[in-house]
Amino acid sequence: MIQVFKLLAVIAALTVASTCITTNASAQGRMVEFKQVVGIAQNDSLNIRSGPGHKFADVGDISNGAILKVLGYDPSGRWAKLRRTGRDVWVSSKFLADIQTNPNTSPKPNAHRLGAHVVTGISANDPDSGLNVRSKPGRSGRVKAILQLSTPVDVDRMSADGKWSFIRGSFGKGWVQSKHLVKALPNNVSGNGQTRQQPTQSSQDDQGWHLPAVYSVPGVAQGDKLWVRNQPNTKSAPVNNLAPGAAVSVLAWLSNGWAKVTVGQNTGYVNGGFLQRGSGQQMQNGFPLGLICAGTEPFWLLGFNTNQTITFKQADRSKPRVSNLQMTAPSNSPDGYPYSFRAARFSGLLDQRICSDGMSDTKYGWSLKLSRNRPNGTSTIVYGCCRLR
Repeated sequence: MIQVFKLLAVIAALTVASTCITTNASAQGRMVEFKQVVGIAQNDSLNIRSGPGHKFADVGDISNGAILKVLGYDPSGRWAKLRRTGRDVWVSSKFLADIQTNPNTSPKPNAHRLGAHVVTGISANDPDSGLNVRSKPGRSGRVKAILQLSTPVDVDRMSADGKWSFIRGSFGKGWVQSKHLVKALPNNVSGNGQTRQQPTQSSQDDQGWHLPAVYSVPGVAQGDKLWVRNQPNTKSAPVNNLAPGAAVSVLAWLSNGWAKVTVGQNTGYVNGGFLQRGSGQQMQNGFPLGLICAGTEPFWLLGFNTNQTITFKQADRSKPRVSNLQMTAPSNSPDGYPYSFRAARFSGLLDQRICSDGMSDTKYGWSLKLSRNRPNGTSTIVYGCCRLR
């Protein structure tokens, strides 16, 4: 998995779908959900209330199709907690649904481009490491955030020429190029508006092994490929593909025999009959190489390279730092995680568990606690999520 990063190409090597925006809380297990408002009648809106119940005061409204960051639920599960103007507020959870990327990745005409969208069309070697959110429409605007593929956003308005969209989300607000947005659809609603039954997910595969974990693709003939789809069935749209023998991070196993996986910036599903646990990944003393990790404070990328080095790149620095991976050591747990490591001024813990960037519905198979030691004896600890390169 480890590659020797050329300094001029490091951003491209590290970015490929790894542009997750991570917070300390999310990497330590604080999970949030992104939901989309559905089922609201035309010319109506969803009431925001000061507490979890109809008896509490109506303090605002949310339009149908809006994407919300849900922080939790009341004990009954009937009310979802949001954060507005510095205080907790509540909405009825029966009007909330999971969201997914629209399988049609072609942008719609401008008249249909307001409301709930997701980020699309970011190439693997994108020089900006994702979709730039700018302070004003145009490339001269200051970059305020970088969004990964499938990040949910709300489009409020567009520039006069339709080439730029003003968006809002948990990252804040700003302008992005309209060509990188596509309409979002409720995850539990099909194209004809009919509700569809979703298979259940498990944190163990069909053999009882714990997930997340790395699997390979041995069941695909040479010259063929295994499709990664946006739903766990053969009729759904493909979002990526896996070559024979490729390694893939499996997040969950579904009751219909499909597996939920991450491939680059995409979360999707593959037929579990084509997967085999283990192999396809280079190791050092059991430590997985070929990972890309990302976080904020400010935005940074770290690569565990197959030549037993690490490459660290910070957004506000022009050059990456390359260090030899000096030590990796497993814990006493059966699977060896969390692994500790050291590389010059860097050290930390790599754990194989579901990691959320806290700003999108994308999940990753590893979490990272990274310590950066300075020459004056002080250190800084940051947190991030990791994926296969």
